[in-house]
Amino acid sequence: MDPLAYKHPDYTPYTYVYNNPIKFIDPFVLDTFNINIDDRIINRTTVENSENHVYIISSSGEVVKTSTLVINDEGLVQFPSLGDGFSRYGTIDEGGDHYLNAETAAALFGLVTEMNQISSDFRVDFGDMSNSTGGAPGDDHKMHGGLKGFSGDCIDYRYLNGSMQSYQGQATSSQFSSLSNYMFLARSGQWGFNKNYASNKNVWNTPWQLYPNAKLIGGHNNHGHLTYIK
Repeated sequence: MDPLAYKHPDYTPYTYVYNNPIKFIDPFVLDTFNINIDDRIINRTTVENSENHVYIISSSGEVVKTSTLVINDEGLVQFPSLGDGFSRYGTIDEGGDHYLNAETAAALFGLVTEMNQISSDFRVDFGDMSNSTGGAPGDDHKMHGGLKGFSGDCIDYRYLNGSMQSYQGQATSSQFSSLSNYMFLARSGQWGFNKNYASNKNVWNTPWQLYPNAKLIGGHNNHGHLTYIK
């Protein structure tokens, strides 16, 4: 039996590596996040002194994908620059600009995977997060680990068009889709990103409903902003 079986009541303790030994191994019992897309639940198995976080994303009882991220000296992980449903934009700042807290990265994996299931064409481009020490990239952000804090919990993203893909342009562009951005930000709130900003008021003044955890923000004409709230 897995000695940590009690932390995974949703799996039988006699099934090794989710019954998929071709794809997974577990020689050291690594610190693991189990991310369930169906109910947006994240269960974590914490292992002291683990050097990596393993992210296992599942849906309908099947493993969708896995990712292993190295834990740096500050306890942060570098979020991938490219994956199913996401990529990055902008140049890399000195000291890094794509670092997150481990649980924030888990929620972000869950969000983009769910959106990619909704639309196979979905692609969101992420920009600044935090630097490798948890500070603000380029020292010019009030958040992202700046004066207002939120180290490792803030994420910039390019707005979405009607095909649910990020584009390079303003919120006032004809490419801007209120529906696409609304769907993305509404679901981001369900994953724990409950401090979400966009420059275009039409994201919130939709015919569907007002999203309660959002507000307009200055200086974000060409990108929106997510903040994970524990």
